[in-house]
Amino acid sequence: MENKDSRNVVVRWCQELDAEARVTLSRRLRDSLTQVQDRPIEAMLATAAAAVMAACAEDLGLNSVELASLLREPRQDALAGLLTVVSGT
Repeated sequence: MENKDSRNVVVRWCQELDAEARVTLSRRLRDSLTQVQDRPIEAMLATAAAAVMAACAEDLGLNSVELASLLREPRQDALAGLLTVVSGT
């Protein structure tokens, strides 16, 4: 049986990033978080997850709405992608 992460396009994309792409994405995440520093942690996580989703979509030649339409649970998939990037796995 296939695990959930293997069906998650965003997580798979994050796992396949090379070191340089991870650094670039980390900078993009940092920049997006500077805009919501004084907001609740939930807003910060949502913003960072959206940045991961946007970067993934851009790299795949899609816009965020198109990528979201391919996912079963876009918000959860984006958060899982964020965790993948942060954990380095």
